[in-house]
Amino acid sequence: ALAALGLLVTGAARRTRGWGIAALLASGTTLLWLLTTTWSRAAWEAVPLMRFLQFSWRLYGPLSLALGLTAGVAGTLTPRLAPLPLVIALLLTLNTTTARPLWLDPAVERRVGGPQLVATENTLFGAGTTTGGEFVPRTVDLQGLGERRYGNGIYERLYPEFGWLAGRVRALDGRIRIDSLASATTWTDARVTADGPAVLAFRTVAFPGWRAYLDGAETPVTTAPRDPTLGVAPGFVAVAVPAGDHHVQIAFTPTRARSAAAALSIAALGAAALWAAHGRRRRLAVLLAPVALLALACGHDALRPQLRLPARPAPQNNRLAIDLLKAVGARTATLSSPGGAQLGAFLNVGRMRIGDRDRDWLYMHAPSSASFELMLPERAALQAGLGIDPAAWNAPTGDGVRFVAEVTTLGGSRAGEPFRVLDEPLNPRAWGGDRRWHDRWVDLSAFGGRLVRLTLRTEPGPTSDFDWSGWADPAIVVQRDARRPGGGLPVPVPTPRSS
Repeated sequence: ALAALGLLVTGAARRTRGWGIAALLASGTTLLWLLTTTWSRAAWEAVPLMRFLQFSWRLYGPLSLALGLTAGVAGTLTPRLAPLPLVIALLLTLNTTTARPLWLDPAVERRVGGPQLVATENTLFGAGTTTGGEFVPRTVDLQGLGERRYGNGIYERLYPEFGWLAGRVRALDGRIRIDSLASATTWTDARVTADGPAVLAFRTVAFPGWRAYLDGAETPVTTAPRDPTLGVAPGFVAVAVPAGDHHVQIAFTPTRARSAAAALSIAALGAAALWAAHGRRRRLAVLLAPVALLALACGHDALRPQLRLPARPAPQNNRLAIDLLKAVGARTATLSSPGGAQLGAFLNVGRMRIGDRDRDWLYMHAPSSASFELMLPERAALQAGLGIDPAAWNAPTGDGVRFVAEVTTLGGSRAGEPFRVLDEPLNPRAWGGDRRWHDRWVDLSAFGGRLVRLTLRTEPGPTSDFDWSGWADPAIVVQRDARRPGGGLPVPVPTPRSS
């Protein structure tokens, strides 16, 4: 549609020797550029609509479009002017522009109870908008946070991905076991077993366009209810799951408005191509062809998900590599505990509720351990929740438990060396901050593609009284994102003796 507009303006300029159009476009370009500089401070302070824009960098898109149209008209009027917009663009890049709302005074930003736009919407990763609700759907309500600092990293702070299987799913209500998990950019697919009616939550905010499928048939998408502890409505996608084995999938698809917009853009470009191909405008048609192909590709990407639903996971989409609880239940793990090398009173698979989360866990009364021989996939990670039974929090004695995870390579030049990848003490009897699940994500990509022995262990302090501890939902998952590139092997450490 924008390409068609540019061609129409260019055609009008050729017919009328349109210096007026050129002047109008050049003026618009200049104005948009000025509004991104510190010289426009008065406009940002005095014009209400400027405050509505909030950020000056939001004008970069219209500025680029105006500069492109100016270039087209200038090149049409006289070839000598064709390089002029390129020179202007170079000058624009050399000018120091603002990257913050000009109308906010620094003293006002820091004032208690005053505007907190910059303070709450900028993080280490840049700027975002959550307080205004622009980039979150209406199902999200974050007002319950009050005066707390938050920004575009709010979800990672309130609902860390480490507490979700592979950062994707968790049981919101009822008991659900995840048998397999796969995902891509626009969909998440899980095969689950529910002991009764349950709700499966996805760590995906319910923007318009998300659809859910249960056993291949479309099912209603709901959202997670308001969090009574934090006082916020996170807006996560949730799907009701009946008892039994089921296949659950969510996928992002075009809405009617997006599909209509894509069709309109393709039609406009098609009409522009026919217009350019008519008569003496064949050169323009050649120039327009790459733009038309790009538009068709964008339209294809917008409409393709609609034609291939539900999505069909491929092996490379797998996110859940090994469920360690299942390995213990299948008796493929080597166990050690005060009760012997078998499941029993000191080491077992059970269920534990800490805070508002009821989870499956590998109960280990210290000193206990479970070892697994595994072929780790590339970009593997260990994911688990660490916790101590609330019944031990107020016990008359006890000094906490140390959670240790070690990886021992079973081949290569360094075979037999233990690498301690996790070592964390918890003592909720002494520290109130330990009275919760501690979700951990340990990068094992350095061992990817190797045969290893993974050992999960609990170690006591000077006394083993009330060391009722365990690993919740331990699993080996596959990291598919670029944020964790992995690194070299950790430093090997001797295996300490249990007390």
